[in-house]
Parts: sequence; structure tokens; C-alpha cells
Amino acid sequence: YYPETVQAGGSFDLGGIVKSSATAVLETVEVQILAQDGTVVQTASVSPSAGGSEWSLREVNGQIRFGTLAEGVYVFRIYAADSAGHTLEFRRLFSVSASQQTSTLYYWSESLTQQAA
Repeated sequence: YYPETVQAGGSFDLGGIVKSSATAVLETVEVQILAQDGTVVQTASVSPSAGGSEWSLREVNGQIRFGTLAEGVYVFRIYAADSAGHTLEFRRLFSVSASQQTSTLYYWSESLTQQAA
């Protein structure tokens, strides 16, 4: 899951699983927070364990720190690639607000797909 809104100074723990295509293994997963202009604000790049077809976003909760972000609108991005050449890119806008509003989260589900030629 990913946030839609986060309270400034508050924390948010990512969740969810990235899975490779049926006959492949994950090679790369990158989780980022971008400014609206595309500038990378935070990033966590990982190489999942050898031979693994699944990877949990919880593994980057110590590297992606929502509580350090200033108020504003950001892009949450996940990129993954597997050994069969399939890729996934997931992007969603979220905001950081000073209001006492509780963080809102949404679930996502996507599959790695073959890159266009």
C-alpha cells in the first residue's frame, strides 16, 4: 500500500509485495519519492535475494522516511525488473499536510510486463 496523504512529521509504513512474472526472478526494485518536477527526494534501490520471485516493500521502510518530507505534493514511484525482461513502473501522487488528518493509504496491484520494442 501507498499513501494519499501523510501528516507532516508523521510516519508511514509501506506494504505490499512485488512479484516477478511466472518463470522469472526479480533482479531490481527501486522505490522513490520524487518532487513534482521529477527531482529525486528519497530513493531505495535493492537487489532482491538471488532466485527470488517476490519482494516486500516493508524492507525499505527504514530508507524511505515520509516523516522527513516538507509540506507539499510528491510522487511515490516503484520500478521493478525481472530476469525475463519484464518491468513494472507504478507512480502515484501523494501530499504531505500540516493538518491533523490521519494518513490515508491505498492498496495497489500490478504485474511486471514485457517492455515495448
